[in-house]
Amino acid sequence: MAVEDKKLAIKRQFLRYIHPLKSITNALDQKECWIEQMKYLVQDFKTLLNLSFKEFWSTVVFNKQATMGLCTFLQEAAPPHLMDQLPQDSDVMVIYNEIDYFAYKLFKRLTTSSENEENFMSPHHMWSLLCNNNIISIPMLFDICSIYGQLYKKELEIIFKELFACQKLYKENLKNSIQFTIKCLSQFQDKIELDIEYGNHRYQCNETSTDIEEINLCIIEDIVNFLLDTSYSISNFLEIYPIASSFFYQEKLHLKIASFYHSIKPLIYKKVISMNKLEKFQEKLHASRLLLVKCVQQCLIHISTQTSNKSENTVEEYLEVINELLSYNEFVIDYNAVYNLTKDIKKCQKFNKEIDSTRFDYLLKSLELINKPYTEFEQKELEEQQLELQSSSTNIENAKLQSLINNVKDLLPHLGDGFIQKCLEYYDMDSEKVI
Repeated sequence: MAVEDKKLAIKRQFLRYIHPLKSITNALDQKECWIEQMKYLVQDFKTLLNLSFKEFWSTVVFNKQATMGLCTFLQEAAPPHLMDQLPQDSDVMVIYNEIDYFAYKLFKRLTTSSENEENFMSPHHMWSLLCNNNIISIPMLFDICSIYGQLYKKELEIIFKELFACQKLYKENLKNSIQFTIKCLSQFQDKIELDIEYGNHRYQCNETSTDIEEINLCIIEDIVNFLLDTSYSISNFLEIYPIASSFFYQEKLHLKIASFYHSIKPLIYKKVISMNKLEKFQEKLHASRLLLVKCVQQCLIHISTQTSNKSENTVEEYLEVINELLSYNEFVIDYNAVYNLTKDIKKCQKFNKEIDSTRFDYLLKSLELINKPYTEFEQKELEEQQLELQSSSTNIENAKLQSLINNVKDLLPHLGDGFIQKCLEYYDMDSEKVI
């Protein structure tokens, strides 16, 4: 017997959540109005929580407004890492915390298939109801991870595991959501580059320098908050449901994050330093960097842990992934600092001696070059290598040496002449071994 019955659904107008900063400026009456409205929202949550089992499920299935308050709160809420985006007003915070508490309680009831011996349904039926009626969606789960991921991690681990086991459609929806995330990162990267690089040329001529500074500050703040929230939600999701790492990896989210990171990190730091606002954003920027790096490590965890199993295909795949990541210097420098990629490659080499050691040597040398502390130093060393190359005639004539170097550069054009020369000397001037 179905637990949902249209006749049992309560006919009630449910409210949406409104972010206080969208409703309150400085007027006292606006604050009071917002508090009054949000009290009605809390009452909506309590009403749903107090319904009987069948009334509850009938209402959330047949009254499409029933979970509107929950959905809008999850979309607009300030997660723990962005609490500074709420008015620092004790009256506002009291009601906000009450909404936050009852919103999670409502989510918990929505994900509980059995309340007692008389009121229950199968988990499969419950998740079909929630999925087919779009009551709980993948975007909502990312919001849940961002807001409640650390506080209720153990509970959410159980919920996510059951969710993906019972309703296969969620896996397809997750893949689509990852693709959408990749698209959003690309679009946001374009927006950042436009706002930061060309922002000063798009202002009205009558705007003062103070106006422009304020606009720039708002733009940077939005960018930093977006980075922090996006990185938190992805990282928390993968921490709560690590099995999903294979989906993120298959969709190549790790490469998108690395590319995104490589492009926007220097732009943002250059901008905040020029505005003399590094101290203001330092903590959030540092957290965003650590979390974005962690997201990539979480995407790769299922493949990197298999490299010690001596599966040649897995090792080759892992080495190829590392090789792809090496294109993004800004990212690789930070990733290596946090997760010691050099150590991982050496460990992988130790357990997989049957694979050509030149593969490992190339990656290790590339990492060594990438991790030089300053670009100026790298350029200076490159120039020294080129001078050394020009004057070197000890082992081979310059023309022949240059020919061998060109053979390597035809396939590996990004390598420097000096580095290739050292590789040739190491491999007895055999360009095929170097390649």
